[in-house]
Amino acid sequence: MSESWTRNIPLGTRVLAAMSGGVDSSVAARRLVEAGFDVIGITMHLVPVENRPKSGAQVSDEKSCCSLAAAEDARRVAADIGIPHYMLNLADEFEDKVMSPTRMEYARGRTPNPCVLCNRYMKFDVLFERAEQLGCTHVATGHYARITEDPDGLHLLRGIDPQKDQSYFLSFLTERELERIIFPLGWDTKESVREEAARVGLKVADRPESQDLCFFATGPIDTTDSFDEKISGKIVLMDGTVIGEHDGISGFTIGQRKGVPGGMPEKMYVVGINAEQNRVIVGKDEDLYSSGFSIDDISIVRDERGRRSLEGEVGVQVRYRAGVVKGNVNLQAGEVRLSKPVRAVTPGQAAVFYTGEEVIGGSTIDVVDPGERESLPGQ
Repeated sequence: MSESWTRNIPLGTRVLAAMSGGVDSSVAARRLVEAGFDVIGITMHLVPVENRPKSGAQVSDEKSCCSLAAAEDARRVAADIGIPHYMLNLADEFEDKVMSPTRMEYARGRTPNPCVLCNRYMKFDVLFERAEQLGCTHVATGHYARITEDPDGLHLLRGIDPQKDQSYFLSFLTERELERIIFPLGWDTKESVREEAARVGLKVADRPESQDLCFFATGPIDTTDSFDEKISGKIVLMDGTVIGEHDGISGFTIGQRKGVPGGMPEKMYVVGINAEQNRVIVGKDEDLYSSGFSIDDISIVRDERGRRSLEGEVGVQVRYRAGVVKGNVNLQAGEVRLSKPVRAVTPGQAAVFYTGEEVIGGSTIDVVDPGERESLPGQ
């Protein structure tokens, strides 16, 4: 099995390197150059200039992955390492593929992960298109994940740094797409990458960690742009008893305490959201645990062999940085049964499936505990 990030890709291959202006993508681009690839840098503008964080805003301009300062840093790094660099305005595509679907999911009472959508539709689909236009056969990013190759094909694995592993966001990739992707940082820790940046004199070595907040840089999520509905609604207990009111279901997610009325004998949490009735359902901590859920938008990394391996017992991760639990996947029924109850499984989030360190596939969590939570009002 190949344990090198270069795999068997011929040196001199033209590679499009996504450069956000952060230390990770900058080191990745430099490594490509040092390894002998023909590299072109590209920075994506995802948020309209007028909507980017202003000085003193809650989201720091320097920490946002889509800020003007970050884009300028990317341009300077590209010049320093001697590669051409292009700025690509994708604000319209970002609105269409990421922001609009995210608003729609919130309006349905679900909690999507905009970073999953961004990685899927912007950092790869769009980059593949631009790569072809620029004569590049491969795309490289600063993700902390690994692609290995053996006689059986290509495999997508976790990055070795457990604090930075980003394989959760990449479960939608297929083996055919892996053939065209390079992850130069998957075998490294964040600390070693930052040390390398300082050692070789990259000006971004001390740049603050990107918080991937480009979506929220546009301001609060407002579902009324797409849906004609009354925003205010009721906050109810699981038996339907009204205990308060809310200003919009988009401000709530499963497991949340903020916004839940006080005065109850026990701590109460959001355990469900009924978009049709515009109700936020609250309950006790014990009501947050689920042993199964239905899934949709299923993606398999490998071919038919991989599809069969996804059936049956696998490791299941229901949110970024969550622990992995054993589960049984039934693709025909579109269901996952967990070996033990998990807290705050949330519709709209990604459920990613692993065998050891290898990503087998992913899906979107649809309905939590189908048939076991029928007592929730309106569900």
